[in-house]
This record gives sequence, structure tokens and C-alpha cells, in this order.
Amino acid sequence: MSAGLRGLCLAGARHCAGAVISVVVWTSWLLLLVALCFQIYIASVNEMPVPRFLLRGIEEHLAESGLAVRFGRASFDPSGRVLLQKAAFTLDSFAEPVVTADSIYIRVDPWALLARRFEPREIRATGANLFVPAMISSSGKAERLVDDLDAGFSIGNRGDEFSVDYLNCRIGGVAVSAHGTISAGNLGIKGEAPSATSLPLAGFLSKNYVALSRELSRAEEKMEGLDHASVEAVLTPSDTRGAIVGAKLFADSLRLDHPEFSTGKIRAACRFPLLGGAPIMTSAFVTVENLKAGDMESSTVRAHIRGVLNMDSLAFDPKQLNVTLGLTTGRSLQSDSTIVRVDSFNGRSIGVEALTRLFGFPVWGSGSVDLGQKSARVSFGGQIAPGLEDAAADWTQLPLRRFADFEGPVGVEGSLVLNPGWKFKGGQARLDAGRFTAYHVGFDEARGLVRFEGTALDASDAFARSGDYFVRGSYHQDFSDQQFRYLLTGSLRPLYITPWFGGDWWQGIFKHFSFPSRPAEANIDVNGRYVKGRVFSVFGYAQAQSPVVRGVPLDALRTLVYVDSNEAEGIEIVAGAGGGSATGSFLLSTEPTQGNWRFLDLSAVSTIDPVRISGMLNGDAADAIGAFSFSDPPSLTLRGHVDGPAQDGPAHKSFHVEVRAASPLKVHGVPFEKASFKVDVKDSAVDVSDIDSVFAGGTLRGDAHVNGTGPGRKIELQATLSGASLGRAAAAAEGYVVSSGKSTALDTFARDKSGVRLDIKACAEGRPGELASFTGKGSFQVQGSNLGELPLLGGLSKALKFPELRFTQAESTFAIADAAVKFPDLRVFGANSQIRASGTYEIERRSLDFEANIYPFMESKSLMQIFNAISAPISAVFRVRLTGSIDKPAWSLAYSPLTLLREGEDKAPAKQPAPAPLASPQP
Repeated sequence: MSAGLRGLCLAGARHCAGAVISVVVWTSWLLLLVALCFQIYIASVNEMPVPRFLLRGIEEHLAESGLAVRFGRASFDPSGRVLLQKAAFTLDSFAEPVVTADSIYIRVDPWALLARRFEPREIRATGANLFVPAMISSSGKAERLVDDLDAGFSIGNRGDEFSVDYLNCRIGGVAVSAHGTISAGNLGIKGEAPSATSLPLAGFLSKNYVALSRELSRAEEKMEGLDHASVEAVLTPSDTRGAIVGAKLFADSLRLDHPEFSTGKIRAACRFPLLGGAPIMTSAFVTVENLKAGDMESSTVRAHIRGVLNMDSLAFDPKQLNVTLGLTTGRSLQSDSTIVRVDSFNGRSIGVEALTRLFGFPVWGSGSVDLGQKSARVSFGGQIAPGLEDAAADWTQLPLRRFADFEGPVGVEGSLVLNPGWKFKGGQARLDAGRFTAYHVGFDEARGLVRFEGTALDASDAFARSGDYFVRGSYHQDFSDQQFRYLLTGSLRPLYITPWFGGDWWQGIFKHFSFPSRPAEANIDVNGRYVKGRVFSVFGYAQAQSPVVRGVPLDALRTLVYVDSNEAEGIEIVAGAGGGSATGSFLLSTEPTQGNWRFLDLSAVSTIDPVRISGMLNGDAADAIGAFSFSDPPSLTLRGHVDGPAQDGPAHKSFHVEVRAASPLKVHGVPFEKASFKVDVKDSAVDVSDIDSVFAGGTLRGDAHVNGTGPGRKIELQATLSGASLGRAAAAAEGYVVSSGKSTALDTFARDKSGVRLDIKACAEGRPGELASFTGKGSFQVQGSNLGELPLLGGLSKALKFPELRFTQAESTFAIADAAVKFPDLRVFGANSQIRASGTYEIERRSLDFEANIYPFMESKSLMQIFNAISAPISAVFRVRLTGSIDKPAWSLAYSPLTLLREGEDKAPAKQPAPAPLASPQP
């Protein structure tokens, strides 16, 4: 192509391009001018009637979502903003409005609007209210559910989610605020895809309004009692749940209809899905200050609960609950630092673990609880403070401290069962306690297994110690009828457990027993009832080393006894003292009300020295035994019966005692070689019979009888002594000790004259202790060679100067009266002589007053008989007198010519004689 042609082509192209550019420029200016005019119009007008296509678009979109709307006024501006005032929305299934709003602001996409499409991008609502339709309302009429809702929602370009920019309302009395995003892409009906023309927010409300209203209605009911409560919620989008709600609750307090429940500030947080679907695991946290429930009060309660939430049925299945409590008090309880874990939920049955400090001491527990039946099985352990005993007594209405009052903590491990209705059925625990008091009896320590079944308390494998004694055994108590039973073995002091039996009867039995070296070892079985009166029985065995009974020490004591409200029976009693032993039994009958005794039966066989145990007896018996002393213990048999103050009719007593001493003994200091006798006591009468003893080589037999009371009390005595040695009898008499000193009667009655035989028979009666009141009679005979050598007669020989007076026998009867022994006819015989005398021996003064006639040759068989015949006429004038005392007799001649031939003698007055031993004998 030539250069000219090429130039022409280029020039034409430039001309065409300039024309195109001019058209584009002018067109742009025209459009800008039109737009400027439109903007000037809009700026001057502010709002326009909503185009009919736009209204139809809104209604069609709401209809696609299942909603219908009515409004009082609508306005529109060309930028795509729509304002609806006095709007009311209804669901297809309900006639009455479910949502009303003072105004609703909708911002639509302006480019979609130019294409005559309604695509909202933002919705704002002011003064909105949500209602529960009458059809599903509990009252049967439409109820306002949400008040004064102000909310702003932004809808994404894809239309499958929208965000809650802000939401503020009131549900009941609770202020609610929320923000976040809700996924609406999968909120349609199952199996259906969301319509392209539907509104996600409207569809969300249409499809889920019933579930949401029910959920909010229930939440409103539960939050009615909250004071100044507020809820903050953050919504996180979920493709399957719409959103996961993270909510926080704040309230100053919680008030319920129940007047005994209140709280302080409440803080709670939880997560849950907004809409239904598959169950989901969720959790919640709650903190409550100053919780009061009935009598219980806790300073702080913190709880964390985890479980499965089913939004379709609004059911929550708890799986685990952790609770911590601060200081908690109520119903006599005080706990701190309490931790409770609840899990293993199975229907209404749950598992529980707890740890706390009750009254400052750690306690733990675990078990299962059936909330439906309100029953439980619990295991527990720790240290039980004494204050818990008061709480348990408050719950059970039983006086537990009456039976076991603990001073310090008690180590415990056990279990308990609560029947339906939280009724205590029973439990068991192994206890390890320090100092405590069991029914007014103190112990230093105790341990054992305790079971309580409804109304029965059992303690087995029990051990208790107090000081130097201890017991092992078991205890049963039935609180329904107050029956109890002890089975005990160990070392006991009976008086220590006196409060267990009530009254004075137990102390009356055992107050005379003491155990200075160590407590008695015993096994006892005690049955009874804790009621007014005396209902009990005791069966026991006991043995003790070195006990003291009524102040008398023994070597050993063993007993088998049975005691009840009617009697105390010593089935077997064995005692040892001083190498001897005693075996016996007793039966003490008592009246059941006060324990006063009716009668006492006793029996015993003993080889213990009775002097050793005389202190156990009353004054009269002790004084009687005190007159005896034994070289070897005698054998003794005793049977007795004594009526007590509770016996009907007159009180009587009777005893039968048999004593046999086969070895030497002394009575009031007078020795006997052996002796046996029987004593029978009936009321005030005392009979001593079958006396058989050996005294001074002779046989002494006799009996005695005491009868009467007071001043009329009398004693009758009868005795026979045969074959006794005069010398030994005189030596025995030296055993008496009198106030004036040692008697010289032994010298008077021929020391070492054991060959002289003495025989005496006597009987007397009088008042005991009053020698002058005794009257009686008797006879005696003395036989032996050289009787004249006795100092008593030797004085006579000296007085008469007759060396042939050889006396071998003396005999006489006598009478007792006025503290004197009268001898009416005393005769002394010899081989060739005789003395016949009469006189009186005054016992108290020990004085002699006798007159005697001397016949020097009366008994002679030889030539001397002639002298007797010759001297007979003058024998009457040979009278002698015996005066002085038994210790120092004095012979003298009276009315005889020979008086002048006697050698002079001093006539000094005799000293006052000392009282006779028989006047006031002493042991």
C-alpha cells in the first residue's frame, strides 16, 4: 500500500475514534446529570411510598417462610431502606399475632431492588413483643413472653446465616442481652432445602417458634424468683444447631414461693444449643452466696454440672455434679470446706462422694441415692465430733448422750441406709473413742462395732477401759420398748456401774466390797428395761484376789450370782482367808418397785477362823465371836433366814450355826482343848446347845438359852464338868484379866496339882451383863491325894496344928444369888478326918465367909477312931472361920479353949479384895 493511502486510512480511524469518545462522554454526563437530579429529589423528599413490587416481595418472602405480616404504615427511600410501623406477624398455624413491633427497619440490596428483587441485608426491630399462642399456653390464652425487644440482625450475602448485632429484651423480670451469629442454612424442615425466596430469619422463627416459646416460657418460670437478674448470651454459629449459646446469669438473689429458701448473689454460666437435634453434652457453673434452705445455711455454694441436653424435648440428663460449700450450719450441724461429687446417674439413682469438716474434724462419705424413692445407701468414715451426736439426737429424736456422751472426737467407719421418704432405717459403724460417759458411767477409751436398725442399737466386739479395769463384750438396746442387754467380761468394780441399774439396791449389795489390789474379774449377763421402776436381771460370775469385804481382807473370793427385780441369789460363793476356805450361798428377796428387801436366806460351810472375819457381822455377833480365839480354824456350818423391812407382817430372823474345833481354843482367855456346840437364833431367842468340850482334861457339856428383849432379856445356863484337873482348871482361870491386875487364884487352887479331879454341875439364869441378877444352883466334888496340901486347906492345918489332917475329897451343893455363891453343906473328907462347913463366896468382891466344924478322926479306921469317939463331945467347939479373899484366904478358930494356946498373929486389917474374874471377864 502507498504511503498516501495509508495516511488516509489513519486519518479516518482517528475521526471515528473521536466520534465514539464524544458519544461516551456525553452519555456519561447525561447519566450523572440524571443521577444528580434523582439525588436532589431524594434529598428534598426523604421518603417515598413503598413500591408495590417491594411490598409484594416482602409478603412473598415472609409467606415462603411461613409468616404473615400486617402493619399500620410503611415507608421507603431509594437507597433500599424500608420502615414498617405497628407491625404484627402471625404464623400459619396460629390466628393471633406471635410477634408485634413498634417499628421494623429493613435494609435491602439496592441493585437487587433495581432488578425488582427483595433481598434484605439488615433488619432492626424496636419495641417488639413475643407472645405464647393461646393454643400452647398453660393459661389457655395468649401470654406475653418477651417484652421491649430491641434487636439488630445482619443477613449474609448467601442467605444461609445471619448475625445478631445486638438483642436486648426482658423475659419475665430478667434483662436479656445477646449477640453473635446464627446459622440458618440447615434450619428448614428435615428433608427439605431452604427456599431461595425465603427469609432466613423469618424461616428460623417460623419453623422453631413453638420450641423457642416453650423453652423461653420454662426459663421464665424458673427465673421468676430472681431479683435484679440479667442474662448475657453469645451465639456461635452451628450448622446443625443454629447456634451454640454461651450464657451468663447475674442476680442479686433468688426468691421462691417457699418462705424458707433464699440466696444472696448468684452467678451462673452455661453452654447449650439454640435448637434441637441430636443430644449434646453440655455443662454449667453456678456460684451462690448465702444460701438458706430451711434450717440450713451456707456461706458459699459453687456447683459444676455436666450432662446431656436434648433440645427437642428440653430434657437434661445430668451425668456429673461437683459442689463445694463454704461454712454450712443448721439443725445442730456445722461443716466447712465441703466437696460433693455426684455421678453415675441411672434414671433417678445417683452415686455420691463427699468430703467435709464437721465441727472442725474431717468426715467422708460415699454411696448411692435414689431421688425418686428418696432413699439412700451410704458408707462413711472420719472423725466424728461430739457436736454431731447432738445433731443425730435432733434428727432421730433420741436422747443419744444419755447412753453415750463423748468428750472428744470419735474415729468411725461405717454405713447407713435411708428408706423411702428419707426415713432412717439403720446403719453400722466401727468406733474408736477416747473419754466418754455411758449412762452416767465414765470410761477412758472404748472401741467396737455399733449397729442401729430402726429402733435397735447393737454394739458388738466392744472394748472399754476406765483406769485399771476394762471390759469386753456386747450391748443391745431396743428403743421401741427400752429393752437392753449387756454381755460383759473383764476386770470390774461393781460399784462403778451402779448408775446402770438405778436405785440403791445395787449399791446396797456391793458397797461392802472393795478391791484395793486389782479389780475383780467377771463375766456378767444383764437384761432389763430403761423404764420407771426396776425391770432387769443380772447373771454373773466373778473372782477377785485380795478383796476386802465389810472391812475384812480376804485372800480370794469367787461368786456366781443371779439378780433381778425380785431377788438376788448368790448361787455359789467361795472365799479364802488365812489358809481356810468358805463355801456358801444366799437368796435376797426384794420388792420390784424400790428394791427394799423382803428376806435373806443364807447358808455357808467354813474352815476360816471366825475371829478373822468377825468384822463382817453385826455388833452382837462380832462381840460373841470376839470372845473366842483358835489355834487352828474350826469348821463352821451356818444356815439363816432374816426378814427385811418390805416383808409382810412381823419381821423374823432365824439362824442355825454348828461349830466344831478339834484343836485348842480359848474363850475369854480360858483355854479349852477342843469344843463343839450349836447355836440357834430365832428372833430374840438364842439357844446354845450340844456344848461338848474338853476343859482342864475333863469333859464340859452344857447348853444356854437367851430370850426376851431389852430389860427383860434373860439367859439360862446349864453346864456339867467331869473329870477335870483342879490344877489345870486353876491355871485356866488365870486366863481372865481383871482391872485390878493378875489374880493369885492359881496359887490358892494348887499349882501343879493336876492329879486332883474336879467335877461340877451348875445351872443359872439372869440378865446378861448383870451378875447380881443371876440365880441358880449346882454341886461340885473335888478328889485327889494330898488335898490337904492345898494352900487353901494348908492354912487350916497351920491353924489347927494337926499334922494328921490328910484330906482327899471335898463336895458340896451351892446356890447362886445376889452375885454370890452359897454353900449350905460343904464337906471335906480325908483318910482320918472330916470338915463340915457352910458359907458364902461373893463373886464381885472375891471374898470368903465360911464357918467349919473339924472332926479330926471321924474317918479313921484304926486306933485313932477311939480318939474320935472320946473327942466327939468337944468337936463342936472346934469351929473355924474362913475369911479374906480367894487370893489370900484367912483361917481362924472361934469359941475354943485352944485359942489361948495359938501363937500370936498380926491383926492388921485385910486389904479390899479385887473383883472376881467371873464378875467382869475380858477377852
